[in-house]
Amino acid sequence: LLVECPEDPKEFIVEKIRGLQQQGINVQLIWDMFISEENKPKESMIKSSWIDSIFDLDFEEDNQPTPEMYFTAYTFYNVHLTVKAFKGWRLYHHNKKDKKLELDNRYRKARRWHRKRVQRQKWMKVRSMTHKVAYQRVKRMYQESLIKRVLLAWRNIIVEARRTKEYFAKIERGEINPADDKQKSRTASIKSPSIKDKTQDELSLLPRALAIKIFSFLNPLDLARCAQVCRSWKVITQANQLWNRIDISHKSVIKKINGKVLQKILHKARPYLGHLNIRGCQEVGMDALRIIGECRNLQDLNLSDCYHYNDELMHYIGTGCKILLYLNLSQCDFTDATLRSLSRFCTNLQFLSMAYVNTFSVKGLQYLAVGKGCHKLSYLDVSGCTQINTDGMKHIADCCPFLNTIILNDLSSLKDEAIMQLVNGCRNLKAISLQGTNSLSDHSFQYISQLKKLRKIRVEGNNLITDASVKALGRSCFELNHIYLVDCPRLTDLAIKALAPCRQLNYLNIADCVRISDTGVRHVVEGPAASKLKELNLSNCIRISDVTLLRIAQKCTGLQQASFCFCEHVTDAGAELMGGLPNIMALDLSGCFIQDQGLMALGNNGKFRDIGLAECSTVSDFGIQRMCQHCRDLLYLDLSHCVLITDNAIKSIAFCCRLIKSLKLGGCSQLTDTSAQYISGVLKHLEELDLSACSHITDKSLRYIRKGCKNLKKLTLLYCRNITKSAISKVLALGIEVIYSTADASTFLSSKHGR
Repeated sequence: LLVECPEDPKEFIVEKIRGLQQQGINVQLIWDMFISEENKPKESMIKSSWIDSIFDLDFEEDNQPTPEMYFTAYTFYNVHLTVKAFKGWRLYHHNKKDKKLELDNRYRKARRWHRKRVQRQKWMKVRSMTHKVAYQRVKRMYQESLIKRVLLAWRNIIVEARRTKEYFAKIERGEINPADDKQKSRTASIKSPSIKDKTQDELSLLPRALAIKIFSFLNPLDLARCAQVCRSWKVITQANQLWNRIDISHKSVIKKINGKVLQKILHKARPYLGHLNIRGCQEVGMDALRIIGECRNLQDLNLSDCYHYNDELMHYIGTGCKILLYLNLSQCDFTDATLRSLSRFCTNLQFLSMAYVNTFSVKGLQYLAVGKGCHKLSYLDVSGCTQINTDGMKHIADCCPFLNTIILNDLSSLKDEAIMQLVNGCRNLKAISLQGTNSLSDHSFQYISQLKKLRKIRVEGNNLITDASVKALGRSCFELNHIYLVDCPRLTDLAIKALAPCRQLNYLNIADCVRISDTGVRHVVEGPAASKLKELNLSNCIRISDVTLLRIAQKCTGLQQASFCFCEHVTDAGAELMGGLPNIMALDLSGCFIQDQGLMALGNNGKFRDIGLAECSTVSDFGIQRMCQHCRDLLYLDLSHCVLITDNAIKSIAFCCRLIKSLKLGGCSQLTDTSAQYISGVLKHLEELDLSACSHITDKSLRYIRKGCKNLKKLTLLYCRNITKSAISKVLALGIEVIYSTADASTFLSSKHGR
């Protein structure tokens, strides 16, 4: 039964017994006779002799097992089965006992963990209640403190506004005289209480890192003066962090720097000097410049427009400054010897500017290609180097295989073959500038379109390129995100349509492309890059109307800066649409047909920082007042040649927009000295002011400006005939840049009005 495994065991046994009955009593019984031949093993595991020896059988065929043998076998089997059952029962009992012990242990651990959890929950509840009470106390204290600060700030604003109104009222009544103000300020300064302790120095009491941060905003001359104040200041000014970066290119510093002073500064800072900018230093001699070669850690060097530069200096710098990375030699008269020194010593150079240098030749560029230096350049500026031809561009391509950015501005003699050589050698170019390079045709831009990594291209003043150039760029350069195509009159709407596939586009400037209309711009502002567009300039595109501005307002939600200068078909409706953009910060509508209604719409957006309204002749004081009431964070405002503006508009600007840094009022002929008094009394952050062709401005305005505008850096006073040279000299004495002339303004104003 175990071997055959029949489906019906009972039927199987009955069938086999019947078979034995049919064979008769003489049949020979064999123990495996009921097993089929298929299930019998081919080789027996136990030999027949072993079985015979177990049962004590002879080799004769008639011998059979006796009852004693069966009894012995049964007894053995029964004892074995009993022992096995006992062992199994004992194992089962032990396992059951172990499980019970384990379960009791787990119950004990669970009870202990439950007690701890209950205790922790109670503790957490108490702790949370304590935290809630503490949080409520802190929140109440914070709210009280915040309310106090808000009320104090509100009170200060109210007080300041009241003082400003009283100041403006006195100005209108004529009660304020500049001489009296000056005398009062002197009297107040005399009567003011003196400092309790003249030896007390609050700056020295600050942490050293904070004091160094404060001194880091000073130039080297001011640091030298501060070192002479006291011993603690001298220790602070000698910190290495303050002399890691030296910049003496500012006009207020460069006039006071001579060779000896610079030599002392460089000698002191040479161990830790990393950045040096001496752009435009005409009074510095060769002896002072040689010390630059001793600055072993110098990485950034700007020598542009240095009069005393020569090839020998570059040899000193190259041999001493081994880790130099950035070098600016623009407008320096150097020859091929300088380029030879660069090719020999400056092996780590990555940034090189040789703009507007015409004294080197193509052979110097060959030195760069053959030498071991300058092969890591990623930025190269050769603007204005008109001597560069096709061979020179080939040498540049051989020298700079890893070049990413190249500036080729103002190269009027550059040919298409030179661009081909550049593209063949510099396949990693990502930015190229061709402003003023007006001899290139469509073939050059077809070569440029082979640069698959190109992201930025700038072209200006090219009358030869057509729509085919832009189509090639749009078809191949899908990573373009900065496109500058200014004053290319042959470009049409088809060119702008070709830019639609550029999905990464965030800057587009097509100013002065007069053949572009609403139809062409629609493909860009409604394309895949519309939501990523941040800057758009359509200045002097005279066919642009409010239709384009409507599409921009609907699609370009991320736009931050927009310019529509002299787009005559842009009206108040377009200005209202631009004012509704959520992220717009700068808008230039100069020369557009904008009225007071449009300014009121712009005032609804308080995010504006820069607004241009030059030559909007229909703008009046009412519109300016309504706009400034909401745009209180304005930094730059241009109202040039808005002839209807009077002193009342300037009063509103000064009262509402107190953060203004640049204010242009040139050509506003109705402004008087009262406007200057408003400006000087409130606009403390003003840095640039233009009052050109304001014929009613006199020396009194300059007295107000000298007194109030302490941060003023640039003042433009063209065509101001009522201002004397003595008043200008007093302004110049304060370090303010003044652009001044006394010519007649009638011709200037008539030309502006005619346009």
